[in-house]
Amino acid sequence: MKTEDKPLHVRQAEALRRQAEGLRRLADMVEAHPEIQAYYLKPDEPITMTAWYATSPAELTAIMRAARQHKAKVEKDAFDDVYQLKVSWDGLTVAALANRGEVCERVVTGTETVTKTVPDPVKLAEVPTVEVTETVDKVEWVCRPLLAAEKAPAVTA
Repeated sequence: MKTEDKPLHVRQAEALRRQAEGLRRLADMVEAHPEIQAYYLKPDEPITMTAWYATSPAELTAIMRAARQHKAKVEKDAFDDVYQLKVSWDGLTVAALANRGEVCERVVTGTETVTKTVPDPVKLAEVPTVEVTETVDKVEWVCRPLLAAEKAPAVTA
C-alpha cells in the first residue's frame, strides 16, 4: 500500500515513530561524541521543546498519564490565554500547550469598580484626560485536576 493510500491515523503514527527514532538516534550520537561542543545545550538548563497542542482536558489527561507511566515529573502552569503542561525528565522538558478557555472553566467570582484615566471622547482637544468609573469582572480560572476527581485549587494568572 502506498503511503498516500494509508488512513491519516496510520500515517500520523508512522511519522511519530520516525520522529521518536530520530530523537533516540540523536541521544545516542550526543552520548557517543561528548567531544562535539553542543553550544545550544547548556549544562545547567534542560532542553525544552513543545510537542503537543491539546484541544480538550481528555487530551491533557492522556499526556499526563503517559508521562507518569514513563516516570516524568508533570507540572501545570497557566498564563494569559495559555494552559501549559510541562513533562520533565532530568535534562529534558517537553510542553503540552492548550488554549486555557478550551481546557479550563472561566468562573466570575465577583466584580470590582475600577477607575481609569482616559481621553475624554467629547472634549479631547480641551481636556486631555478624565477619570471614568466602570464595573469589571473579577475572575479566576478553575483548572480541574487531570487525574483526580477532587476539586483543584485554582491556577491564578
